[in-house]
Amino acid sequence: MTLSPGKPPLRQLRPYQDRGVDFLLDTPKAALWVDMGLGKTAIILHTLLDLLRSGEVKGKVLLIAPLRVVETVWEQEAQEWVPTRGLRFSVLRGTPKQRKEAASREADIYMCNPELLEEALKARSDYEVLVIDESTLFKNPSTKRFKMLRKHLRRFSRVIEATGTPTPNGLEDLWSQIFLLDQGDRLFSSVTRFRNHYFYQTDYLGYKRAPHDWAKEDILSRVSDLIFRIPRDSEEMNLGLKEPLENLVRIPLPDRARKLYDQMEKRALMSLRGVDISAPMAATKFAKLRQIAGGFVYDEEGKPLPIHKEKIKATREIVEGTGSPVIVVYQFQEELRLLREEFPEGVVFGRPGGKWTKPGGLAAKHRDAWNRGEIPILFLHPQSGGHGLNLQFGGHVMVIYSGSFSLEQMDQVRKRIDRPGQKEVVVYHWLLIEDSVDFLLLDVIKTRSGDQSQVLSLIKEYADGKKHHNRRPRRGGEIEVGV
Repeated sequence: MTLSPGKPPLRQLRPYQDRGVDFLLDTPKAALWVDMGLGKTAIILHTLLDLLRSGEVKGKVLLIAPLRVVETVWEQEAQEWVPTRGLRFSVLRGTPKQRKEAASREADIYMCNPELLEEALKARSDYEVLVIDESTLFKNPSTKRFKMLRKHLRRFSRVIEATGTPTPNGLEDLWSQIFLLDQGDRLFSSVTRFRNHYFYQTDYLGYKRAPHDWAKEDILSRVSDLIFRIPRDSEEMNLGLKEPLENLVRIPLPDRARKLYDQMEKRALMSLRGVDISAPMAATKFAKLRQIAGGFVYDEEGKPLPIHKEKIKATREIVEGTGSPVIVVYQFQEELRLLREEFPEGVVFGRPGGKWTKPGGLAAKHRDAWNRGEIPILFLHPQSGGHGLNLQFGGHVMVIYSGSFSLEQMDQVRKRIDRPGQKEVVVYHWLLIEDSVDFLLLDVIKTRSGDQSQVLSLIKEYADGKKHHNRRPRRGGEIEVGV
């Protein structure tokens, strides 16, 4: 993008986002403590655009984030805003040759995951702005990535950190994150001095520590000038946010899973090209596609065959990036098994592990425990989240791991947390496999398609748009899994 000095472009952000941009512009070394789904990415993108266009920053931006975020979030988010569409991105990934080419390519923002940080730092000498998306990646000061970045801090005139959970394991996690901003001015120049000052030993060997009663207040007062944070239940946050926030998490498939999905989709669409089909029949044909999107597929004997864990990884990122309990909505039993395997601390609503329980039994106990804040992750099937179920007091974040063609079911399950008495902004994270039936299911919900004819119309539109879907070159033939 060719940026000339001048007046920053108009921004159409929410009030708290606009204030976040102003804070970052006024604070060269700053941290955004804003929960996932509330627009951290947009705040940073507009800040970078203002800095580049004004001429205040003449060098390049180095952005460090988890690999999935690097590949599927930043450039895509920039396209959602008219002012930021001209920003140029280059992702350091692939083979050594590909990474070298990416580093030499002309761009505004160069992105990499923490594993390639050293290579990225050596590849260019003109980085001026450092952005760390999820600063807890550097919470451990003994790691190689922290020590490497520490050596290069003086290269950056501006540093922007972003996270929704700055202290996932306690106050000790803050030292390294703040050090990357002020190089020890506020919380001591060494982590040992920080620990000795704010914590006391709780075991004989000295491996366990606890903060003094006064530690949290003192720490936060020292770093407050570097931090932008808007509590979810604040008046400013709720200003103009009567509707829940919808965060579309786009997830690419690995090559093998992509080929399998395309093969299955071709079969399903061929069988749906006739005129005398019903919506339930079409939904049945698409069941295999929904399964593959979820990470597995049932074979002819009903045995689940694993394919990928991309949605599991995305769920993990959301859970770790959200400072509150989370509801995860699933469809298939194999999805539930995968989720329980990844999150053993999770609770299946209304189930001890077997059949659904009757209302007033275990379901009531789970409801009450959730509303008391005692359940960190609640697995919820749409059929169990029916009318009258109040879950608005225990959390405001829901992950739609996989959806349903039933508009009523999806409406009801989402209204479990978006109800009178909910004091915070509700956020729905939709996990969507790129170029898949997940987007068809989302269309059914968004267009309020409540009867079979409407659903069938959308399915036919989807099928018509996919007639030439399987034109990718094949290597190694088709993949058969016995379905």
